[in-house]
Amino acid sequence: MINFIGKTKFKELDKVEKLVKQKQEEYSDYLGWTDEFNSTVEIEKIYEYAKEIRAKYNLVIVCGAGGSYTGARAIIESAQGELRDLTGSPKILFLGNNLSSRYFKSSLELIQNYNACMIVISKSGETIETNIAYQLVKNSFEKKYTDVSERVYVITNDKSGYLLNTAKREGYRRLVVPENVGGRYSLHTAVGLLPMAAVGIDIDEFLRGIRDYKRKLVTFDNPSVQYALSRKELYDNGKNKEFLVSYDPSLKFLQEWYVQLFGESEGKSDDVIFPTYLTNTTDLHSIGQYIQEGPGDLFETVIFVNENKTDLEIDLEEFSKEYEGLNKYSLNKINNVVMEATKVAHSKNNIDTLMIEITKIDEYSLGQLVYFFMYACFVSSILFGVNPFNQPGVEQYKQIYKKLLR
Repeated sequence: MINFIGKTKFKELDKVEKLVKQKQEEYSDYLGWTDEFNSTVEIEKIYEYAKEIRAKYNLVIVCGAGGSYTGARAIIESAQGELRDLTGSPKILFLGNNLSSRYFKSSLELIQNYNACMIVISKSGETIETNIAYQLVKNSFEKKYTDVSERVYVITNDKSGYLLNTAKREGYRRLVVPENVGGRYSLHTAVGLLPMAAVGIDIDEFLRGIRDYKRKLVTFDNPSVQYALSRKELYDNGKNKEFLVSYDPSLKFLQEWYVQLFGESEGKSDDVIFPTYLTNTTDLHSIGQYIQEGPGDLFETVIFVNENKTDLEIDLEEFSKEYEGLNKYSLNKINNVVMEATKVAHSKNNIDTLMIEITKIDEYSLGQLVYFFMYACFVSSILFGVNPFNQPGVEQYKQIYKKLLR
């Protein structure tokens, strides 16, 4: 289970709980992500489509931007490892999250070597990056396959939009994004579950982790609320940047998902925390210098994996006399020692460290972890006085580019 270690004294918890309950009523139309995923028809379709994809194709192309792809990618890369692109089957390619012609050209050339299918995800059905990716891949498919409509799966709303209309016209298989679930809170709906299941993620265990963690939320003094309150207290003490830190590179995209979740949810005021992340020990040799001797206006939140069955032994004694007697030393142990040393070193620059402990990196623990963050983000946004579910700033660039394209 999730364990959170912070320093806050949790003052006025009753007052905060009352505020959150009040906001739950105000935001009730956006809280579908807190409900059980209980659509039997939809979950059966996900299992059916995923089984079909694994049996027929060796490449899954996921077209989506923002919350329509970050959650699925975070879980896939965390659970299966950062090297899954070299070893996984079927392989997975994410498109529609940028507009680089070089990246698209290389990707379109690459997919010629595979027997591919495509999952297109956009709640509105109007996301330009997603629709461009869909069009380019579809054009490529039409040159190679005669059964294109069998290879395309669409996840969008069930009311309107380019993607919905296209799916109906072309006869694509469809899954629905719930109306009351925003993109960045949607990884445990069809948005995340189909891509995950298609490449072998155990979504039953993932959903079980979410369900079990939700039981912790029965009492308000739960890990998510503790984390949200700790963030606010640190911010009030002059810490306006948060570095989410891991010591396992497989968690890197989960950290990017965290940045999107908190950045898009809270970033509507000049009075909020800037979210970013570090992967150590890699970043200790770069941004670590800034943390150690920079302005100190930040705090770190470390994801600590308690149990790691994968390990290697290293003979440190071989390197120099400095490590005399340290032969056959566990690599995990060294990693944990470096983590503790980093915490102590950074504290000398008045850097506070919060800790999130998970048992191990698997679907069950990841289900718990993402729900921990989503609920914490909801509470934290309320504490900072912003709407956790809209993104008016994102809409601004869209309005401008639409005018410029005319």
